[in-house]
Amino acid sequence: MIFSLGEICLKVLHVQPSIEPGDSVSLGDEIGKLRLSGFFSPWTDKHAHFELRPCNDPYRARGGLVIYPILTGIVRTARGNEFKVVEKNERYAMLEPLKKGKKGMTPFGYVEGGVPHYRYGAILNGNEASLLGKSVKAERILPNGVGLFKADFKVLANGSIVKGISVYCNDEKIKLIGGNFEVDEVVELKFI
Repeated sequence: MIFSLGEICLKVLHVQPSIEPGDSVSLGDEIGKLRLSGFFSPWTDKHAHFELRPCNDPYRARGGLVIYPILTGIVRTARGNEFKVVEKNERYAMLEPLKKGKKGMTPFGYVEGGVPHYRYGAILNGNEASLLGKSVKAERILPNGVGLFKADFKVLANGSIVKGISVYCNDEKIKLIGGNFEVDEVVELKFI
């Protein structure tokens, strides 16, 4: 779906529309139902993507407008490398840090992404960060100051290699992809 906001358009992906072309919508209106895309990996839940673009080029996958994030400390960061399984399904487990530290955007401070399974991660506040003691450095800095690093490492969960972990802005939980852990089990994560 593409919504015109004047010279800028809002592109919405992974939503089955319940509105028709020409309909007007306001903040809070339902525009459709989330749907699974064939592009989703097996561990991905239903979600929507929102992209601001120039209206003269609304369809391409690249070329969206650069967004400048406001970095706030919203969630508690992980202090140490031990986590408790708080949710589990057949595709992944959700973990919370046993010990929590200062506030950041994710449990890893200002690092966001799915590593190493999506091959790259983002450092929201510069070009260097630490993931449980493993140093990562940005290979590229975007115009908004966000650094992108190559996730060329492995994740161990209780000593066994897993597919990876995902962390999201404003969420204190970590998604663990791989392994067979039960709710309330303690998992030690390590990056090698």
